[in-house]
Amino acid sequence: MTRRSIVALFMIFSFCCFTLTVSAATVKLPDAGSPNYEHRTIETVPLHMFSFYTHNYLGYTYATSERDRQAYVNAGFRYEGIVAYISSEPLRGTYGLYNMYLPLDHYLAVGKESRDACIIKYGYQNTGLLGYVYPKNVLMGGNTDVHVWYKPSPEAGSIEGFLGTTGKETLAYHYYLGGPANLTDRNYEGIAFRAWSKSQTLQEIKVLAPNNGGTFEVGKKMTIQWKSTPGGGVVDLRYAVKTTTGWTAWVEIATQLSPSGNYEWIVPSQAAGEITILASWRAKNAEGEDGWAYDRIYKTLSIKNAIKPIKVSNLLVK
Repeated sequence: MTRRSIVALFMIFSFCCFTLTVSAATVKLPDAGSPNYEHRTIETVPLHMFSFYTHNYLGYTYATSERDRQAYVNAGFRYEGIVAYISSEPLRGTYGLYNMYLPLDHYLAVGKESRDACIIKYGYQNTGLLGYVYPKNVLMGGNTDVHVWYKPSPEAGSIEGFLGTTGKETLAYHYYLGGPANLTDRNYEGIAFRAWSKSQTLQEIKVLAPNNGGTFEVGKKMTIQWKSTPGGGVVDLRYAVKTTTGWTAWVEIATQLSPSGNYEWIVPSQAAGEITILASWRAKNAEGEDGWAYDRIYKTLSIKNAIKPIKVSNLLVK
């Protein structure tokens, strides 16, 4: 290998391992004092594929954000298009999809167990979490299979039964496509995972009532109604009160409610004034990670203290 090739490989290694790391976002409840209408859904994100070529090696790598897509293109990688769409957040039954790196190969590991096996057994580096997918042959989610091919590297060491391949294979250039194809220059390994074929909303919750403002009274019932699409998971209800110094923190109304339904809330005296209500949906994926979606009522509500009747007694009329 020439000095120029070694330098090129080092630059690719450095860029892939240290520049575009992706981590799971920490989801928190919205600021009650925000002037904006708060509505958070779980969406698909595109799984972009890029190729790089040096010293007779053709390899591929992946990213999901537009920022990273532009960074790869600006660094000289060739943009190959969108493989499929994956979830941006954990959903029931999903596993994390990790971008694992070896010099001249990127392997997409489904789940933490596969990720750790890549690191411990085969020396891969985890360059980041790309999103969430369903395992192969699980039909409960996703609508397309992502297939994987591999091409043995002529200069790599041999590994017995490498990550699902049969027999004695050498380290492979893995190649993923969101559909069947006839690739004569690669060996077909099988279905890697399930994903989605287009951009779409995967989880959403809407507060149906009350959502157009109005006045309510302390001590009386307020019906809160919501709907989650699709079902599953649980819903928590919260409220916040506007004070002279701003909004209070979110206060729980009820938790662990059904994904769609209604709740009869007895308005407490602590809620007197101007309030806002938030319904948040959550569910754990196959590895115990929470996915979140929420919806805040579009208009604030006015809560009035109850007017107590004045009792008149011992009134003498002359």
